[in-house]
Amino acid sequence: MYRMSPRKRTKREMALELYELHHPYLSNENMVNKFIRELNLPSVNSARTYISFSKKSLASKLQIHFRQRKIDTRKTKRGRAMDIFNKNKHLTRKEMMELFVVELKMTQNSAATHCSMCVAEYVGSKHKAIA
Repeated sequence: MYRMSPRKRTKREMALELYELHHPYLSNENMVNKFIRELNLPSVNSARTYISFSKKSLASKLQIHFRQRKIDTRKTKRGRAMDIFNKNKHLTRKEMMELFVVELKMTQNSAATHCSMCVAEYVGSKHKAIA
């Protein structure tokens, strides 16, 4: 009888396990070296990326502090596009894209992408661009 082997664990899964086991007693430098050896990583930067991901994923479980960046969405293109989208419920999708191009200095493709994101995130009364 042929037995199927269990699926191979990804480096990400192995990194989570490593971090969970070793974070209390290894310094950052030793943790980097451990990750390079155990996960067969090519560089220090790779190891730091896996450590950062693991720390972020396990922060609530292990009660460790992980500071996340706070981004003011009103200043991002996506945030400004959403503001314009919400204020102009009478515009069609094509008109909305033209407004994004003019107001936010976007390309047509970028305006189409941002318009699609706004449609997906929109919550409110009827909007002409969503018809």
